[in-house]
Amino acid sequence: MFEADLPHAPRPEDVPIELTPIVAAFAAKQLPALQKAIEAHDRAGFDAAFAEAARAYNACHEAAKKAFIEVPSRAGAAVPDLSAPAVAAPAGGTR
Repeated sequence: MFEADLPHAPRPEDVPIELTPIVAAFAAKQLPALQKAIEAHDRAGFDAAFAEAARAYNACHEAAKKAFIEVPSRAGAAVPDLSAPAVAAPAGGTR
């Protein structure tokens, strides 16, 4: 689903970056690491790959000015990560 859908999704007008290279890098690095850990039944490897995938997602959200969308670094944790520090609303507006 990720590889088929996300690269073709239209970019929201308020996102200031091009997402295609970020999606391609994620698909090339994070997805294989997750798949390898799953196939090996390697929980520690999966946890590490999941945390790295979350870091990559959150870095993308930050670059896209959507830092309020935070993926937790632990599989099974609530989304959004309500334990994360709150992101302040823009001056003069709401988020």
